[in-house]
Amino acid sequence: VQQALIHLAEQLGEQDRISLVSYIDRARILIEDAGRQHVDDLRQAAAALTPEHATNMLAGFREGYWLASTSLARDRAEKRITRLCLLTDGLAELDERSGEQMSQAMQKAAAEGIQLALVDLSQGRQANRNDSPPPWSQAKPIRYLTAAGHAQTLAAVMEVYSSQPQAVADNVLLNVAFNPEVVAGYRLIGHEPSGGQLLGLDLSPPQQQATLYASGAATVLFELQLREPVQG
Repeated sequence: VQQALIHLAEQLGEQDRISLVSYIDRARILIEDAGRQHVDDLRQAAAALTPEHATNMLAGFREGYWLASTSLARDRAEKRITRLCLLTDGLAELDERSGEQMSQAMQKAAAEGIQLALVDLSQGRQANRNDSPPPWSQAKPIRYLTAAGHAQTLAAVMEVYSSQPQAVADNVLLNVAFNPEVVAGYRLIGHEPSGGQLLGLDLSPPQQQATLYASGAATVLFELQLREPVQG
């Protein structure tokens, strides 16, 4: 999240403004109405974000809503879009009553003309755009995005900011060819479906699928077993 927000700060246009709110047991404004000239302050505010066990999501949203609503008239006068983006990994911790309160607060914000987005950072499941959002977040027109890891978080934040999808290619297949005279076997670090065993070159093609995002990259790391050099 920190790196995604720092990247966002560096992409701000001349008329853009951003405020950051953190929420643990209570909400706290880290920076308010910052523009492109406040990039260093935005970096420091993003760096101040630290993961905690407590997640008072409702308080965080309400504080963000207050900031958005107070700038709404000025944004309209200056022809800016007012967006409110909630990033959280604590959706599963929200009880039914709090979920209803969140839904009501979001409906109120949307009725006032604030564009809403929710980025689900839950790490316990594979994040993709086909995930079903929690029931309380289904109230339109909330934009629901999921993200797991730096690349997806950055893409989600930039999609909210730009209103443009950030995925430039899905199911990209990377094929790697090793010289069998030099390489006896390999292991794909971190993505090995064979239980971590070193594979012979004739058993499985070394390939990995990935989704590529704007300003992103796909990285693959292999462990190689090299053949003994031929003597003489």
